[in-house]
Amino acid sequence: MNDHRKNDAKNGALFIAYHFPPSSAVGGQRIVNFARHLPQFGIEPVVLTIKEQYIERLDILRLKEIEGIRVIMAGKLLGVTNLYLLLKKLFAGGIKDIPAATGNGASVPSMSNSWRPDESFGERARRRMKSYLIVPDAERNWIIPAVIAARREIKKGGTRCIVTTCPPYSAHLVGLLIKRLTGIRWLADFRDPWMIHGTKKLYPTSGLSLKLERRLEKEVIESCDALIFNTERMKDAYQKKYGHLPPEKFTYLPNGFEPERFSQFRGIAKYERFTLVYTGSLYVGRTPEPIFAAVKKLIDNGSLDKRNVVIKLVGECSDMNGRPTADVAASYGLFSVVEVCAPVPYATALEIAASSHIALLFAPNLPLQIPAKIYDYLGVGARILALAEDGAAADVIRSTGSGESFNASDIEGIAWFIRRSYDDQRHEASSSCAQATANMDVKRITGKLAGHIIGNAAS
Repeated sequence: MNDHRKNDAKNGALFIAYHFPPSSAVGGQRIVNFARHLPQFGIEPVVLTIKEQYIERLDILRLKEIEGIRVIMAGKLLGVTNLYLLLKKLFAGGIKDIPAATGNGASVPSMSNSWRPDESFGERARRRMKSYLIVPDAERNWIIPAVIAARREIKKGGTRCIVTTCPPYSAHLVGLLIKRLTGIRWLADFRDPWMIHGTKKLYPTSGLSLKLERRLEKEVIESCDALIFNTERMKDAYQKKYGHLPPEKFTYLPNGFEPERFSQFRGIAKYERFTLVYTGSLYVGRTPEPIFAAVKKLIDNGSLDKRNVVIKLVGECSDMNGRPTADVAASYGLFSVVEVCAPVPYATALEIAASSHIALLFAPNLPLQIPAKIYDYLGVGARILALAEDGAAADVIRSTGSGESFNASDIEGIAWFIRRSYDDQRHEASSSCAQATANMDVKRITGKLAGHIIGNAAS
């Protein structure tokens, strides 16, 4: 990594992103895309991220994506959470796990962390303690080292603007502190909502922790110079919540993708067996069980040949809601149909999605968010089957004509779509889909971001 050169660009932009290659976290792809294309608009990006030793899962092959981008790294302080985990090891079984970072940048909460009417005094005390340890998130020990590194970079000169992106939300607290220390222009980018629509309901919280986080969110929203959201629904929700702020402060910039980088996967040969694939992690209620039920229904009524269908789960998918995935598959008579595969490099995941007949997307209870992998699926031209309520993900699938979205309870609808796809295995993107995805070209989107960085973007 080149972290020693002075940034002499008059229009330098410092991105503060916890997730960035060589991390395999898909949440980092948005900043990768922006950083790769900003030089075309006269802006030189620098990315501040976490040191490699703190990255949960590395994908060294992704370093090729960021060649030419200057990256600086910050460490972490030894904080209360670290001491908590040490005590947990010493007194094993006394305290349940703190949410850990996941591949997409969110934290994995346990369903048992939320308040329950029958909660005992001890459970309530543990929940409250955990809630204080992860305000605003489990990555907060990165804040002070990141502020020091960011301020050092800004002092070199040439940095016109900082851009912080969440999750984790602690990245925005880095931005808040830098704004107050330097007065530099600051854009706050939201890939996920923070304190709206019950985002924290599955996390360990308490009255005080929620009050603190609402206050922190308010400080971020009001102190930054511009707000950027990757879905229109999220932008509208925040604009409504903070209606006292000028509308032009709120901007929608989708993730997008680079069509030319996906061209090698277009038209790739499909697997011989009819294949449904999911690439990612199963957490926070994400489950392929409705897919199992629909496939079983089609096999039982003779619409699918069990020997000619495979459900491929690639990533952190060995467990679903506390149950071994293989056991759940076996309960549906699909032990020979379901393949649970270990995580693979990003490029391999794209090839697998392109080679499959259906790409699965699980987005339960996410009305304002879009899982980042939807853009990978769009990029490779996959036919998408989403389990998602009406919301941002369903909006994208509907507008692009790239597939269908169903409620998880709609087994009939899911089965219908799978059968239709089985009958038409030569799926090619329609002209309307191609046009819709062309509007997601990351170069166009980056051009709009450049206007906000310079400070002359139209609302």
